[in-house]
Amino acid sequence: MAAPAPRRPRSTALLVLAAALLLVLGAGGGFVLGRATDGSSALATPQQLAPSDGSAFTHYPRDLDLRWSPVAGAASYTVEVQFLNGSSSPVPDWRLEPADGITAGITSTSVRHTFGGSQPGRWRVTPVGPDGTAGPASPWWGFTFEL
Repeated sequence: MAAPAPRRPRSTALLVLAAALLLVLGAGGGFVLGRATDGSSALATPQQLAPSDGSAFTHYPRDLDLRWSPVAGAASYTVEVQFLNGSSSPVPDWRLEPADGITAGITSTSVRHTFGGSQPGRWRVTPVGPDGTAGPASPWWGFTFEL
């Protein structure tokens, strides 16, 4: 009777699985181990600080001081502000506020925005690398003005 084939150690199976995962992520994701495949650093998602999501304000003028934490490797930031046009049903109609609603080239981690109306609004921030490539945008954070 022939001796059973030797079993591979569990650590070898884990290495094979990890190598396969890196191949899949590298082929379609554009990033391998925190670095973009073109050699530049991958930018992280900014963390919004204020105003917090769901904030309600009653002051006028409707000035907002939007703040976020710095992202390593970001040369600047782009901030988008939108307002809810009409009702949110059946599909919310978010529009840029004001008409252009985008402030690009911000080199600090805050910007003041004067919101135009008393309808709900939301904002997010995107880091931009030195080569002009945008990183991942933060999630939308909502706010309202009750005036």
